[in-house]
Amino acid sequence: MDVHDRRTPPSIATLVAHASGRCPLHVAAGDRLVEDLRLDSMDVAGLFIDIENVHGVILAPEVVRSIRTVADLDAAVIAQGRRQP
Repeated sequence: MDVHDRRTPPSIATLVAHASGRCPLHVAAGDRLVEDLRLDSMDVAGLFIDIENVHGVILAPEVVRSIRTVADLDAAVIAQGRRQP
């Protein structure tokens, strides 16, 4: 699945599903990235690169450290996206 070939940017849940090898329908907002979805550090790094490439959002290190769930990540991308020019 090439998440970069869509006209409408994929949702954060879709990007998380891609990183975890799951169907997007099986990714819930409350899922924890590491504990529930079993993302390792390389998966998480790739996910943040995909978010930057697809959504144009670079998450600050202090924000990244606070992200635990898909919902946390989605909220962080929305908040950070509003601050960027």
